[in-house]
Amino acid sequence: MKFHTMEQTDGIVKVLLSQVEEYGKTSFELTKLKAVQKLIPVATVFTGNLFVLLTLSLFIFLFNIGIAMWLGELLGKPYFGFMSVAGFYLIVGIILYFTAAKWLRNPVSRFIIKQTLNQDKS
Repeated sequence: MKFHTMEQTDGIVKVLLSQVEEYGKTSFELTKLKAVQKLIPVATVFTGNLFVLLTLSLFIFLFNIGIAMWLGELLGKPYFGFMSVAGFYLIVGIILYFTAAKWLRNPVSRFIIKQTLNQDKS
């Protein structure tokens, strides 16, 4: 049986600790890279859809101003048109509030989960 001196044992422990530290750093970097790899497809789709949504929102906003002005002319007072459009959106908002989980939250959650899990297969 071979015995090591105290200095040799200290040297072995220092080498072992430095290897453990290096392994920890490498594992942390690998985890960060995997997280970024899973996040990029979701962020890319989200960003593209965000620009489309902003463009459509601008269109809808301007279109609604036109409708409100047109309705105001038909009803005799400009503010009646804006109040009519606002009332319409109040009703739509109430309906969306009670049905959003079914058609918005659940599909978005499923999409994010699907994108995240599909990255593990590659």
